[in-house]
Amino acid sequence: MLMNRFETLLVNSSPRRALQRWYEAPQLMKLGGRTPGTRVLEIGARRRSVRYAGHVRLALGDATDLRVAFGIIHHIPDRRAALAEAARVLAARGGFHFGEVTATALARPSFRRLLEHPEEDRFTAGEFLAELPRHGLKVDDRWVTRIGGDYVLGVAQRR
Repeated sequence: MLMNRFETLLVNSSPRRALQRWYEAPQLMKLGGRTPGTRVLEIGARRRSVRYAGHVRLALGDATDLRVAFGIIHHIPDRRAALAEAARVLAARGGFHFGEVTATALARPSFRRLLEHPEEDRFTAGEFLAELPRHGLKVDDRWVTRIGGDYVLGVAQRR
C-alpha cells in the first residue's frame, strides 16, 4: 500500500472520521440499506478497529457478509487483485460497500503535490464500476459519483 505521512495523518484525522460518519456511511446505507447483525470487515482499517473494542467482535476466517472500502483501493498497486480478494472473501450474496477516489481526482495537481499514490492502472469511476462484475460483484444502479467524477460511492453484491 502506498500512502505518505501527510495522507496518513489526514486519513486518521477527526475531520476525515466526521466525513465518514456523517456523509459517506449514510450515503452507502442509502444505496445499500442497513445491514444489522452482519459480519463486517473494513479494508485497511488498521487504527480504527482498536477504538471499537467491546463493540465489535473480530474473528478470523474467510467469509464476511459485508466488506467496506473507504478510499483504500487506489492505494494498492494491484487494484484488480485487491478487488478480486474483496470479492473472494465475501459470503454468497454478501455486500461490498465502496467509496473510492478515481483517476480523475488523482490526476489533479493538488493530489499529485500533496499525496502519494501508485501511478499505474488507475480507475476512472466508469472503469471501477466495470471492473466489479469481472470479480462476481453486481453493482446495478446503486452508485453515485461526486465532484465531477473524482469519487465514486456505491454498493455491489456478490453473485
